[in-house]
Amino acid sequence: MKNRNITVTITLLALGFLVFSPIAQAVSPPPDGGYAGGNTAEGQNALLNLNTAAGFYNTAVGFRSLESNIQGDFNTAIGTAALFVNTADQNTATGTGALAGNTTGAFNTANGAFALYSNTTGAGNTAIGPSALVSNKIGGDNTACGTFALLDNIGGNSNTAIGRDALLANTSGFNNTAVGRSALGSNNTADSNTAVGWSALGSNINGTSNTAFGVNALFHNNSGANNAALGVGALFNNTAGNNNIAIGIGAGANVVTASDTICIGIAGVDVTDGCYIGHVFQEGIDPDNFIMGIDVNGKVGTHANTSGMRLTDLLKDHEKVTQLEASLAALTVQFKEQAAQIQKVSAQIEMDGPATKVVLNHP
Repeated sequence: MKNRNITVTITLLALGFLVFSPIAQAVSPPPDGGYAGGNTAEGQNALLNLNTAAGFYNTAVGFRSLESNIQGDFNTAIGTAALFVNTADQNTATGTGALAGNTTGAFNTANGAFALYSNTTGAGNTAIGPSALVSNKIGGDNTACGTFALLDNIGGNSNTAIGRDALLANTSGFNNTAVGRSALGSNNTADSNTAVGWSALGSNINGTSNTAFGVNALFHNNSGANNAALGVGALFNNTAGNNNIAIGIGAGANVVTASDTICIGIAGVDVTDGCYIGHVFQEGIDPDNFIMGIDVNGKVGTHANTSGMRLTDLLKDHEKVTQLEASLAALTVQFKEQAAQIQKVSAQIEMDGPATKVVLNHP
Protein backbone atom coordinates (compact mmCIF):
# COMPACT_ATOMS: atom_id res chain seq x y z
CA MET A 1 0.00 0.00 0.00
CA LYS A 2 1.39 3.38 -0.95
CA ASN A 3 2.30 6.00 1.61
CA ARG A 4 -0.52 8.41 2.37
CA ASN A 5 -0.24 11.96 3.54
CA ILE A 6 -1.69 13.14 6.82
CA THR A 7 -4.69 14.80 5.18
CA VAL A 8 -5.77 11.61 3.44
CA THR A 9 -5.32 9.57 6.63
CA ILE A 10 -7.43 11.93 8.71
CA THR A 11 -10.13 12.00 6.04
CA LEU A 12 -10.21 8.22 5.85
CA LEU A 13 -10.65 7.98 9.60
CA ALA A 14 -13.40 10.57 9.52
CA LEU A 15 -15.25 8.74 6.77
CA GLY A 16 -14.65 5.26 8.14
CA PHE A 17 -18.21 4.94 9.33
CA LEU A 18 -19.37 5.01 5.71
CA VAL A 19 -17.70 1.66 5.15
CA PHE A 20 -17.99 -0.09 8.47
CA SER A 21 -21.18 1.23 10.04
CA PRO A 22 -24.25 -0.96 9.56
CA ILE A 23 -26.95 0.14 7.17
CA ALA A 24 -29.94 1.23 9.17
CA GLN A 25 -32.45 0.50 6.42
CA ALA A 26 -31.64 -1.09 3.09
CA VAL A 27 -33.27 -0.04 -0.18
CA SER A 28 -34.89 -2.59 -2.43
CA PRO A 29 -33.71 -3.45 -4.94
CA PRO A 30 -30.17 -2.73 -3.71
CA PRO A 31 -28.13 -0.25 -5.80
CA ASP A 32 -25.53 -1.66 -8.13
CA GLY A 33 -22.07 -0.24 -8.74
CA GLY A 34 -21.00 -0.19 -5.11
CA TYR A 35 -17.59 -1.67 -4.31
CA ALA A 36 -15.25 -2.06 -1.37
CA GLY A 37 -13.33 0.91 -0.07
CA GLY A 38 -16.17 3.34 -0.65
CA ASN A 39 -15.78 3.15 -4.42
CA THR A 40 -18.65 3.55 -6.85
CA ALA A 41 -18.55 2.60 -10.51
CA GLU A 42 -21.28 2.67 -13.15
CA GLY A 43 -20.60 2.20 -16.84
CA GLN A 44 -18.55 -0.06 -19.08
CA ASN A 45 -14.96 -0.34 -17.83
CA ALA A 46 -15.52 2.34 -15.19
CA LEU A 47 -12.83 1.94 -12.49
CA LEU A 48 -11.85 -1.23 -14.32
CA ASN A 49 -8.34 -1.53 -12.89
CA LEU A 50 -8.91 -0.26 -9.38
CA ASN A 51 -7.22 -2.12 -6.56
CA THR A 52 -10.00 -1.98 -4.00
CA ALA A 53 -7.51 -2.75 -1.25
CA ALA A 54 -5.54 0.41 -2.08
CA GLY A 55 -7.78 2.98 -3.76
CA PHE A 56 -10.60 4.53 -1.72
CA TYR A 57 -13.66 6.71 -2.17
CA ASN A 58 -13.56 7.02 -5.94
CA THR A 59 -16.68 7.58 -8.03
CA ALA A 60 -16.74 6.75 -11.73
CA VAL A 61 -19.86 7.13 -13.82
CA GLY A 62 -19.53 6.76 -17.57
CA PHE A 63 -17.91 4.64 -20.24
CA ARG A 64 -14.21 4.06 -19.36
CA SER A 65 -14.24 6.71 -16.66
CA LEU A 66 -11.29 6.33 -14.28
CA GLU A 67 -10.44 3.15 -16.16
CA SER A 68 -6.69 3.31 -15.45
CA ASN A 69 -6.94 4.31 -11.80
CA ILE A 70 -5.26 1.70 -9.62
CA GLN A 71 -4.86 3.18 -6.18
CA GLY A 72 -5.77 6.84 -6.44
CA ASP A 73 -8.17 8.19 -3.80
CA PHE A 74 -11.05 10.68 -3.68
CA ASN A 75 -11.46 11.00 -7.43
CA THR A 76 -14.78 11.72 -9.09
CA ALA A 77 -15.31 11.15 -12.80
CA ILE A 78 -18.66 11.65 -14.48
CA GLY A 79 -18.74 11.34 -18.25
CA THR A 80 -17.31 9.19 -21.01
CA ALA A 81 -13.53 8.76 -20.58
CA ALA A 82 -13.44 11.27 -17.75
CA LEU A 83 -10.14 10.87 -15.88
CA PHE A 84 -9.46 7.99 -18.28
CA VAL A 85 -5.75 7.45 -17.46
CA ASN A 86 -5.69 9.01 -14.02
CA THR A 87 -3.61 7.45 -11.24
CA ALA A 88 -3.48 10.47 -8.87
CA ASP A 89 -5.63 11.66 -5.96
CA GLN A 90 -8.42 14.17 -5.45
CA ASN A 91 -9.36 15.04 -8.99
CA THR A 92 -12.88 15.89 -10.08
CA ALA A 93 -13.95 15.64 -13.72
CA THR A 94 -17.44 16.24 -15.01
CA GLY A 95 -18.01 16.00 -18.75
CA THR A 96 -17.00 13.85 -21.67
CA GLY A 97 -13.21 13.72 -21.90
CA ALA A 98 -12.73 15.95 -18.87
CA LEU A 99 -9.21 15.38 -17.51
CA ALA A 100 -9.02 12.40 -19.84
CA GLY A 101 -5.25 12.54 -20.19
CA ASN A 102 -4.43 13.22 -16.56
CA THR A 103 -1.89 10.80 -15.11
CA THR A 104 -0.26 12.07 -11.91
CA GLY A 105 -1.65 15.57 -11.59
CA ALA A 106 -3.61 16.02 -8.36
CA PHE A 107 -6.21 18.43 -6.95
CA ASN A 108 -7.62 19.32 -10.37
CA THR A 109 -11.24 20.18 -11.09
CA ALA A 110 -12.68 20.06 -14.60
CA ASN A 111 -16.30 20.77 -15.39
CA GLY A 112 -17.19 20.73 -19.06
CA ALA A 113 -16.65 18.57 -22.11
CA PHE A 114 -12.91 18.15 -22.71
CA ALA A 115 -12.03 20.56 -19.92
CA LEU A 116 -8.38 19.94 -18.95
CA TYR A 117 -8.45 17.17 -21.55
CA SER A 118 -4.68 17.05 -22.13
CA ASN A 119 -3.55 17.58 -18.56
CA THR A 120 -0.94 15.02 -17.49
CA THR A 121 1.01 16.21 -14.44
CA GLY A 122 -0.36 19.69 -13.82
CA ALA A 123 -1.84 20.12 -10.34
CA GLY A 124 -4.26 22.46 -8.66
CA ASN A 125 -6.03 23.54 -11.84
CA THR A 126 -9.69 24.49 -12.10
CA ALA A 127 -11.42 24.47 -15.48
CA ILE A 128 -15.09 25.29 -15.92
CA GLY A 129 -16.50 25.38 -19.42
CA PRO A 130 -16.21 23.37 -22.65
CA SER A 131 -12.55 22.96 -23.65
CA ALA A 132 -11.36 25.21 -20.83
CA LEU A 133 -7.63 24.53 -20.31
CA VAL A 134 -8.00 21.79 -22.91
CA SER A 135 -4.31 21.89 -23.93
CA ASN A 136 -2.82 22.18 -20.47
CA LYS A 137 -0.28 19.47 -19.68
CA ILE A 138 2.08 20.50 -16.91
CA GLY A 139 0.85 23.94 -15.87
CA GLY A 140 -0.41 24.23 -12.33
CA ASP A 141 -2.64 26.45 -10.19
CA ASN A 142 -4.54 27.83 -13.18
CA THR A 143 -8.18 28.84 -13.08
CA ALA A 144 -10.22 28.98 -16.27
CA CYS A 145 -13.91 29.76 -16.30
CA GLY A 146 -15.54 30.11 -19.70
CA THR A 147 -15.63 28.37 -23.05
CA PHE A 148 -12.10 28.11 -24.47
CA ALA A 149 -10.63 30.01 -21.53
CA LEU A 150 -6.87 29.33 -21.39
CA LEU A 151 -7.44 27.04 -24.37
CA ASP A 152 -3.79 26.82 -25.51
CA ASN A 153 -2.12 26.86 -22.13
CA ILE A 154 0.45 24.09 -21.82
CA GLY A 155 2.91 24.99 -19.09
CA GLY A 156 1.84 28.37 -17.77
CA ASN A 157 1.22 28.58 -14.03
CA SER A 158 -0.98 30.66 -11.74
CA ASN A 159 -3.12 32.20 -14.48
CA THR A 160 -6.74 33.22 -14.01
CA ALA A 161 -9.06 33.50 -17.00
CA ILE A 162 -12.75 34.29 -16.62
CA GLY A 163 -14.77 34.73 -19.79
CA ARG A 164 -15.02 33.11 -23.22
CA ASP A 165 -11.65 33.09 -24.99
CA ALA A 166 -9.94 34.79 -22.06
CA LEU A 167 -6.18 34.10 -22.25
CA LEU A 168 -7.06 31.94 -25.24
CA ALA A 169 -3.57 31.79 -26.79
CA ASN A 170 -1.51 31.68 -23.60
CA THR A 171 0.99 28.82 -23.70
CA SER A 172 3.60 29.41 -21.01
CA GLY A 173 2.92 32.85 -19.54
CA PHE A 174 2.28 32.93 -15.81
CA ASN A 175 0.67 35.15 -13.17
CA ASN A 176 -1.76 36.65 -15.68
CA THR A 177 -5.32 37.64 -14.82
CA ALA A 178 -7.96 38.10 -17.51
CA VAL A 179 -11.59 38.90 -16.76
CA GLY A 180 -13.90 39.45 -19.72
CA ARG A 181 -14.46 37.92 -23.12
CA SER A 182 -11.23 37.77 -25.14
CA ALA A 183 -9.33 39.59 -22.42
CA LEU A 184 -5.62 38.91 -23.00
CA GLY A 185 -6.86 36.67 -25.80
CA SER A 186 -3.60 36.83 -27.78
CA ASN A 187 -1.22 36.65 -24.84
CA ASN A 188 1.34 33.93 -25.48
CA THR A 189 4.38 33.93 -23.23
CA ALA A 190 4.06 37.20 -21.31
CA ASP A 191 3.77 37.32 -17.53
CA SER A 192 2.11 39.36 -14.81
CA ASN A 193 -0.55 41.13 -16.88
CA THR A 194 -3.97 42.09 -15.56
CA ALA A 195 -6.85 42.74 -17.96
CA VAL A 196 -10.41 43.44 -16.85
CA GLY A 197 -12.94 44.18 -19.57
CA TRP A 198 -14.01 42.86 -22.96
CA SER A 199 -10.91 42.56 -25.19
CA ALA A 200 -8.75 44.40 -22.67
CA LEU A 201 -5.11 43.79 -23.68
CA GLY A 202 -6.66 41.71 -26.45
CA SER A 203 -3.64 41.90 -28.80
CA ASN A 204 -0.90 41.52 -26.21
CA ILE A 205 1.62 38.82 -27.10
CA ASN A 206 4.74 39.31 -24.99
CA GLY A 207 4.31 42.58 -23.14
CA THR A 208 4.68 42.12 -19.39
CA SER A 209 3.36 43.74 -16.21
CA ASN A 210 0.58 45.70 -17.90
CA THR A 211 -2.69 46.64 -16.21
CA ALA A 212 -5.83 47.37 -18.23
CA PHE A 213 -9.26 48.13 -16.78
CA GLY A 214 -12.02 48.83 -19.29
CA VAL A 215 -13.40 47.59 -22.60
CA ASN A 216 -10.62 47.63 -25.23
CA ALA A 217 -8.16 49.18 -22.80
CA LEU A 218 -4.61 48.68 -24.15
CA PHE A 219 -6.24 46.71 -26.96
CA HIS A 220 -3.40 46.98 -29.51
CA ASN A 221 -0.57 46.56 -27.01
CA ASN A 222 1.84 43.99 -28.37
CA SER A 223 5.16 44.19 -26.57
CA GLY A 224 4.82 47.27 -24.38
CA ALA A 225 5.47 46.73 -20.68
CA ASN A 226 4.56 48.34 -17.37
CA ASN A 227 1.64 50.31 -18.80
CA ALA A 228 -1.49 51.19 -16.84
CA ALA A 229 -4.77 52.02 -18.58
CA LEU A 230 -8.00 52.83 -16.76
CA GLY A 231 -11.07 53.55 -18.86
CA VAL A 232 -12.83 52.38 -22.02
CA GLY A 233 -10.29 52.44 -24.85
CA ALA A 234 -7.56 53.88 -22.67
CA LEU A 235 -4.16 53.54 -24.41
CA PHE A 236 -6.10 51.81 -27.19
CA ASN A 237 -3.40 52.21 -29.87
CA ASN A 238 -0.31 51.64 -27.77
CA THR A 239 1.79 48.87 -29.28
CA ALA A 240 5.31 49.03 -27.89
CA GLY A 241 5.41 51.98 -25.51
CA ASN A 242 6.47 51.36 -21.93
CA ASN A 243 5.66 52.91 -18.56
CA ASN A 244 2.65 54.86 -19.83
CA ILE A 245 -0.35 55.84 -17.70
CA ALA A 246 -3.78 56.71 -19.09
CA ILE A 247 -6.88 57.52 -17.06
CA GLY A 248 -10.26 58.24 -18.64
CA ILE A 249 -12.35 57.18 -21.62
CA GLY A 250 -10.09 57.19 -24.68
CA ALA A 251 -7.22 58.60 -22.65
CA GLY A 252 -3.84 58.17 -24.33
CA ALA A 253 -5.45 57.05 -27.61
CA ASN A 254 -2.77 58.90 -29.62
CA VAL A 255 0.10 57.17 -27.83
CA VAL A 256 1.54 54.38 -30.01
CA THR A 257 5.24 53.86 -29.30
CA ALA A 258 6.02 56.65 -26.84
CA SER A 259 7.10 55.80 -23.30
CA ASP A 260 6.87 57.45 -19.88
CA THR A 261 3.83 59.46 -20.93
CA ILE A 262 0.87 60.37 -18.73
CA CYS A 263 -2.57 61.16 -20.18
CA ILE A 264 -5.52 62.13 -18.02
CA GLY A 265 -8.82 62.65 -19.78
CA ILE A 266 -7.16 63.42 -23.12
CA ALA A 267 -5.79 61.53 -26.14
CA GLY A 268 -2.34 63.06 -25.73
CA VAL A 269 0.51 63.02 -28.25
CA ASP A 270 2.86 60.19 -29.24
CA VAL A 271 5.87 61.86 -27.65
CA THR A 272 8.02 60.26 -24.98
CA ASP A 273 8.16 61.76 -21.50
CA GLY A 274 5.08 63.97 -21.65
CA CYS A 275 2.18 64.79 -19.36
CA TYR A 276 -1.20 65.67 -20.86
CA ILE A 277 -4.30 66.75 -18.96
CA GLY A 278 -7.64 67.38 -20.63
CA HIS A 279 -10.19 70.17 -20.08
CA VAL A 280 -7.73 72.71 -18.73
CA PHE A 281 -6.33 74.51 -21.82
CA GLN A 282 -7.19 78.23 -21.94
CA GLU A 283 -8.79 78.12 -18.54
CA GLY A 284 -8.15 81.40 -16.75
CA ILE A 285 -5.37 81.56 -14.18
CA ASP A 286 -4.19 84.39 -11.94
CA PRO A 287 -1.58 85.71 -12.18
CA ASP A 288 -1.19 85.16 -15.90
CA ASN A 289 2.58 85.12 -15.96
CA PHE A 290 3.17 81.65 -14.47
CA ILE A 291 6.19 79.98 -15.98
CA MET A 292 4.25 76.67 -16.05
CA GLY A 293 1.38 76.19 -18.50
CA ILE A 294 -0.60 73.84 -20.75
CA ASP A 295 -0.45 73.94 -24.54
CA VAL A 296 -3.22 73.24 -27.10
CA ASN A 297 -2.52 69.50 -26.82
CA GLY A 298 -3.02 69.52 -23.09
CA LYS A 299 0.68 69.13 -22.41
CA VAL A 300 1.75 70.38 -19.02
CA GLY A 301 5.20 71.90 -18.68
CA THR A 302 7.41 74.97 -18.55
CA HIS A 303 8.37 77.26 -21.43
CA ALA A 304 11.24 75.92 -23.51
CA ASN A 305 13.25 79.08 -22.77
CA THR A 306 12.30 79.28 -19.13
CA SER A 307 15.86 78.75 -17.86
CA GLY A 308 17.31 81.37 -20.32
CA MET A 309 14.52 83.79 -19.39
CA ARG A 310 15.17 83.38 -15.71
CA LEU A 311 18.92 83.93 -16.25
CA THR A 312 18.22 87.05 -18.27
CA ASP A 313 15.90 88.33 -15.56
CA LEU A 314 18.56 87.68 -12.94
CA LEU A 315 21.16 89.55 -14.99
CA LYS A 316 18.79 92.47 -15.43
CA ASP A 317 18.06 92.52 -11.74
CA HIS A 318 21.77 92.41 -10.98
CA GLU A 319 22.38 95.31 -13.37
CA LYS A 320 19.65 97.34 -11.70
CA VAL A 321 21.12 96.66 -8.28
CA THR A 322 24.57 97.69 -9.53
CA GLN A 323 23.17 100.92 -10.96
CA LEU A 324 21.34 101.62 -7.71
CA GLU A 325 24.50 101.03 -5.69
CA ALA A 326 26.43 103.40 -7.96
CA SER A 327 23.75 106.08 -7.59
CA LEU A 328 23.79 105.72 -3.82
CA ALA A 329 27.58 106.03 -3.79
CA ALA A 330 27.41 109.20 -5.91
CA LEU A 331 24.76 110.68 -3.65
CA THR A 332 26.89 109.88 -0.63
CA VAL A 333 29.87 111.75 -2.11
CA GLN A 334 27.66 114.65 -3.03
CA PHE A 335 26.21 114.81 0.44
CA LYS A 336 29.70 114.79 1.94
CA GLU A 337 30.80 117.64 -0.33
CA GLN A 338 27.73 119.70 0.53
CA ALA A 339 28.30 119.09 4.24
CA ALA A 340 31.90 120.29 3.91
CA GLN A 341 30.81 123.46 2.09
CA ILE A 342 28.17 124.17 4.72
CA GLN A 343 30.80 123.84 7.43
CA LYS A 344 33.14 126.33 5.65
CA VAL A 345 30.34 128.86 5.25
CA SER A 346 29.46 128.60 8.91
CA ALA A 347 33.05 129.17 9.94
CA GLN A 348 33.39 132.24 7.67
CA ILE A 349 30.25 133.79 9.09
CA GLU A 350 31.61 133.49 12.57
CA MET A 351 34.92 135.21 11.59
CA ASP A 352 33.29 138.12 9.70
CA GLY A 353 30.80 139.08 12.45
CA PRO A 354 30.99 142.66 14.15
CA ALA A 355 33.44 143.19 17.07
CA THR A 356 32.05 143.40 20.54
CA LYS A 357 31.95 146.98 21.97
CA VAL A 358 32.03 147.90 25.64
CA VAL A 359 29.90 150.97 26.66
CA LEU A 360 30.43 152.71 29.94
CA ASN A 361 27.40 154.33 31.45
CA HIS A 362 28.28 157.32 33.70
CA PRO A 363 25.88 158.58 36.28
